[in-house]
Amino acid sequence: MDFLKVKSRLLFALAFITFSGVANASDVSWDGFGSVYYGQAFNKGLVPFGFTNGTHADFTDFSLIGLNVHGHINDKLTFFGQLVAIGGIAQTADYNSAGNIVAGNFQPFIQFAYLNYKMGELSIRAGRQGFPILMSGDSLRQTYGTPFRTKPTFIYNIPALSAYDGISFNYDWDLGFGKLGAAVFGGSPVNDFPYFTGETYHPSDLVGGKVTLDGDGWRARVQASQYGSRLQYAAPSGTTYDFSGTVRNLSLGYKFDKFNFVSWGEIAWFRTANGTNVTADSNLSALGMVNGQYYSAYRGGYVLVGYRVGDFLPRYTYAQTDSSDATYPGRISSHTFGVNWEVMKNATIKVEYELDEVPHNTPPFIASAYNGAPAANQGSAVYAGVDFVF
Repeated sequence: MDFLKVKSRLLFALAFITFSGVANASDVSWDGFGSVYYGQAFNKGLVPFGFTNGTHADFTDFSLIGLNVHGHINDKLTFFGQLVAIGGIAQTADYNSAGNIVAGNFQPFIQFAYLNYKMGELSIRAGRQGFPILMSGDSLRQTYGTPFRTKPTFIYNIPALSAYDGISFNYDWDLGFGKLGAAVFGGSPVNDFPYFTGETYHPSDLVGGKVTLDGDGWRARVQASQYGSRLQYAAPSGTTYDFSGTVRNLSLGYKFDKFNFVSWGEIAWFRTANGTNVTADSNLSALGMVNGQYYSAYRGGYVLVGYRVGDFLPRYTYAQTDSSDATYPGRISSHTFGVNWEVMKNATIKVEYELDEVPHNTPPFIASAYNGAPAANQGSAVYAGVDFVF
C-alpha cells in the first residue's frame, strides 16, 4: 500500500474540511486572478504546447480564472485555498486517481488547500500544497506579477505535476542581509498533464528538501527530491505495459528584480532509476520510453532577461530541454521575445512571439505536429492578452 498517499489524502481532506468550515468567519479574505490570452500558431508541423485546435487562433486554450481564500483560525493556525478553472484541456488539467481528466474547459478544481501552523520561525503545512520541485510551484497558475505569460514549458512540463497532498516543515533564519529558509516535504504528487489515450499515470511517495535565500529584490534557490513513477499503457495491439521507477531530480533557480533590471533563471535535472525492464517495440515509440526508463534523462532550463522602461518591460527568454531518450534525442530550444505593459494597478498586458526549434522528434509536452501533419524542425506562435487580479 502507498502509505504516503493514504496519509497525504487524509491531510488534504482535513485541510479542505477546515477551509470549508471557516468560510464564513469574519477574518476570511478573498482575492482572485485570471488570464485571458489569444494564441495563433503558424506551422502545423510544429505547434507549441497548449494549442488544442492546430494553428487556429483561440482564446480558450490560454485563459483561466482563479480564486484564493485565506484567513486565521487562531493566532497560530491559518488556512489557504485556491480554486482554479482553466480553459484549455490540453494546456493543464487535474486528474483523478484513475488518471482521467476531471478538469479543463473551465471546470473548476482545487489547486491548493492547506493548513499552516506557525511556531516562531517554524511553519508546518498540511494539505494540498504547491509542487516544490520548481521555483514557481506555489504560483503556477497565477502569472500576474511575474514577467511570464506562462511558466516556461521547457522545464515546467517535464515533471507534469503541479501540487502534492502531504506535509512540509519550513524554518527561516534572519541573516541580516537576507532571509535563509529551509524546508523538508513529503506526500503524494498530483498529476497535471493530459497523457496519451490508453495511459494512466500514478506518481507517489514524494520526499525532498529545498533551501532558499531571499534578499532585497533577489532570490536564490536549490531543491532535491525524488518520487515514485508508475505509468500503465494499453497499446493498440492489446498489450498492456507497466513502467515503474523512481524519479530523482535536482533544481537550481534565481530571481533578480532591481535597478529596473529583471532576470529569472532555472535549471533542473530529471533521471529515472530502477526502471522496469521492458523490451522496446513500436508501441512504445509514442511514449518516449526505452527499457522502461520514463524520464530516463531530461534536463531543462531557461533564462529570462528584461529591463523596465516606465510601465513597460521588454523581455527575452531562452529555454531548452536536453534529452538522451532514444525517441526524443538532442536539444530542443525556444526563443521568446515579449513586452509587458502595466496598463493599470491590477492588470498587465503581455504580447510575445515564440520560436521553437527541434533537431529530430519533440516530446509532446513541449511541442508537436498537429493531427498527422508532416513534422517540422521549427514552429512559431504569437500570443497577446492580459493577466489581472481582483
